[in-house]
Amino acid sequence: MECREIVLDRLADESFDLLVIGGGITGAGVALDAVSRGMRVALLERSDYASGTSSRSTKLVHGGVRYLAQRDITLVREALAERQILLTLAPHLVQPQPFVLPIYRGQHVPGFMAPSVATRALTAAGLTAYDLLAGRRRLQGRRSLSPLGARGLVPSLRSEGLRGAFLYYDARTDDVRLVLAVLGAAVARGAAVANYVEVMGFEYQGGRIAGVQACDRLGRRALQIRAARVVSATGAWSQQVSALDGRPGRSLRLSKGVHLVIDRESLPLGPIAVVLPATADGRLAFAVPWGNHVLIGTTDTPYEGDPAAVVPEPADVDALLGDANRFLDLNLGRADIISAFAGLRPLIASDATSTATTSREHAVSVAPSGLISVSGGKLTTYRRMARDAVDAALRAKPGPWGESCTEGVLLQGAADLARRRREVQQMAATLGLSVPIVSHLLNTYGADASDITAIVAEAADLGRPIVAGLPYVRAEVPYAVRREGAQSLDDILRRRTRLSLETRDGGAAAATDVSELLAAEFGWDEARRSREVAAYRERALQSLAAWSDTSTLLQFGPRPYSQ
Repeated sequence: MECREIVLDRLADESFDLLVIGGGITGAGVALDAVSRGMRVALLERSDYASGTSSRSTKLVHGGVRYLAQRDITLVREALAERQILLTLAPHLVQPQPFVLPIYRGQHVPGFMAPSVATRALTAAGLTAYDLLAGRRRLQGRRSLSPLGARGLVPSLRSEGLRGAFLYYDARTDDVRLVLAVLGAAVARGAAVANYVEVMGFEYQGGRIAGVQACDRLGRRALQIRAARVVSATGAWSQQVSALDGRPGRSLRLSKGVHLVIDRESLPLGPIAVVLPATADGRLAFAVPWGNHVLIGTTDTPYEGDPAAVVPEPADVDALLGDANRFLDLNLGRADIISAFAGLRPLIASDATSTATTSREHAVSVAPSGLISVSGGKLTTYRRMARDAVDAALRAKPGPWGESCTEGVLLQGAADLARRRREVQQMAATLGLSVPIVSHLLNTYGADASDITAIVAEAADLGRPIVAGLPYVRAEVPYAVRREGAQSLDDILRRRTRLSLETRDGGAAAATDVSELLAAEFGWDEARRSREVAAYRERALQSLAAWSDTSTLLQFGPRPYSQ
């Protein structure tokens, strides 16, 4: 990404064909779609990129097998098509993921069968329909497993009442990295993107929006940005943006989704994900391999509070542990949890009886002022959402640009991947980087992993892991500042890396080392660096306190933790 000061100058000086509010996956997608058509594009994010819903998903790119039960065939077909496109556009970030779906006697499996009708035939029919909807884009077809075969793939599956299972395929991703890869592709085509810039109001001309009033939250610089079209892609915050335009906006139904991060030693899944077929409240949950850990999630409960204050609570943690222990012979407890996180699904309000049955379809609306708002949807379908939002913007105010072309636009790190992969492996061997580190760099940055190894080549000490036992290396910190817009410890430890989730202390012990690297990039003095570390450690403890009991806080509290 461009130097921040250069971007701020561009925002003040240039006039844009389209401005995007929101730096999550949908906003990033809108920016890439518009700039790929030849439009002059700007994107503003009031916090850090992907700091909301887009960093708190189950890390899956999938069609949504449970939506079949809701007869949402259009959504499933669309999501399966997008899954295949993303496997092509970002093969380093989006990869096939095998799932085992166990069948238990008397078990209701949402998405496949009616209550109390636990038959392999109906489950097979559901998965066959899933493959058929994928058409030529399908991954490996589903396969029936005996109880013995199921436990051979997932030894921890509870054997009592197990009638068999099915093996099927979807895809996994790193949600934050996907956002950054989409933004990187947009920047490479000329988009001006800035985090920590908040929209404070709109500029009007003849009753129509002609730009925004914004504030750089870091430098306190006021900005008036001219834009012929403005798209709000702000998810759970969309009604606040609509209020700046003097209207209530589309009614949303916020759903809280909580995930647990479990060490693989406690939950040894190998490469296979498991569908936890029927939770106590009828949800479909998953246990999904994630690096050195396993994600268990997710909950699906109504949320009416401040979107910025959503946290996992003890009841959420207990529900997810119950989901896992119902189908896995592991007796997981709080001591097995590395971390927990919560996010919000900004669903379009409907008369559905619960958030779990509320559609994941998206919608685009155009206000009388010309403000375009895109709402709903899911991570997998972000490209379609972006296309529809830009199409709506061009219908509201036509211009000389054609149709969306992002189906063929590679995301950052995907170009020339095979050749660059070999180069990175050769350079890494010369530098003495371990196989897990090389694998992490290639799966995270793709072809751009060579930029990380180049930094290590200049300063060998930057090839050391930030935390022992995890593959993140110190060179990723200057890279994140210079190339990905990182501005703080939070940005590094919560999003550019996921050390806040992959260490029991929320990354607190790593804060000192990372702050020293940031100080070298930003010129912080010792007082500033110390303040950053203290503030981060306090936030990490608060995050832990939200869901932990007293004994957990005493065990893993504010003192340094080393894996």
